[in-house]
Amino acid sequence: MKAFPRAPIQEALLDLQVQLPEGSVDEVLISFQDGIEERFPTKKDIKRITQNFELSPQNGIQTFSTPVICQGYQYISDSNQKIVQARSDGFTFNKLRPYSDWKTFSEEAHELWKKYVEVVKPISINRIGLRYINRIEIPIPFSDFREYCLLFPDFPQEIPQKLSEFFMRFVTPSPGEHNISTVVNLTFEPVTNDSLMLPLIFDIDTFSLTGKLDPKDSLTWTIVDELREIKNQIFDSSLTEKCKKLFL
Repeated sequence: MKAFPRAPIQEALLDLQVQLPEGSVDEVLISFQDGIEERFPTKKDIKRITQNFELSPQNGIQTFSTPVICQGYQYISDSNQKIVQARSDGFTFNKLRPYSDWKTFSEEAHELWKKYVEVVKPISINRIGLRYINRIEIPIPFSDFREYCLLFPDFPQEIPQKLSEFFMRFVTPSPGEHNISTVVNLTFEPVTNDSLMLPLIFDIDTFSLTGKLDPKDSLTWTIVDELREIKNQIFDSSLTEKCKKLFL
């Protein structure tokens, strides 16, 4: 797929879910910032709390909460355009708009992942995910949504053809040995009174359930490249040429 000078990517993220050795890892996750503090100077806690509900005739609804757990840390760049997460269950690299190109994004993600493996020492990778959230501004008015995007439901002629709200989600598996599936979400953002654009959110989340993959295995990045190819195929085949011209 060709690169677009004005690609509609609002956020790209690479996520690897892992299993760590038993024992406390908090100090290890904090030390992940060593050596990258100039690029990622801001640290924020990632906290988790679990709530359970119990319903009984005698006591009605009761809630039970577990103590707040620090699951890891976010390290954020000065521009707030890049975030790397070092967690007890995995690693994530987020790149917010503006997005330049795959080579720049993937090389930095790879570098930071290698640091995570070296510092945190995960035992295995259980899931690899590549997600791109696109925000496409469609000029209004238009007569048919399919002039821009082919992913749209067919309505019987007997019901109104116009929509005030829209949300669609589907999951599609891919053939091959790496157990890959893709979650696609489509929705509209509200149109302001003075706007001449309809913001379409096109969210493509492609992932591989890897089982117990060695974190140092080069297959990891073979799978990442395969996820990207599938993501690109879905993006490219879902949008019309008229829509793609908006990105030039």
